[in-house]
Amino acid sequence: MLARSRSMSRSRPRSKRSGRCPGCFSLSEDLNPADYCSDHLVKLLPNLRESEPLDQWTTRMNPTLRPVEEVVSELDLLYAMTWGVTDSRLSGKPSPGTVAAYVHWERRRALEFAVANHEIEPTSWDEIDLST
Repeated sequence: MLARSRSMSRSRPRSKRSGRCPGCFSLSEDLNPADYCSDHLVKLLPNLRESEPLDQWTTRMNPTLRPVEEVVSELDLLYAMTWGVTDSRLSGKPSPGTVAAYVHWERRRALEFAVANHEIEPTSWDEIDLST
């Protein structure tokens, strides 16, 4: 979501703006928020069984930072999706879509954690505000 691998990158136009989301890496160019991750996603992670060092993984995947606008847009979508899940639950309706509600929540938690400014306000994984 936050960084794309050049080996997987599609020929989409990139923003010329210099603003980038600092320190953010992601796993997949084609992660569909309305679907589960495919089986190939694990191959994009560092190989922990082989203790793959970060620099080796970086060389293998060649990640690049995504424009801030793209990250904010994805975060907004995930906020809307968690709001929809909450609204359905409070209304006594089934959760919309085919993905379990917790998947939306955890994806949003991961992105909120990635974009948080931990230098100004240190936040642990469990302290991320997911209110809707």
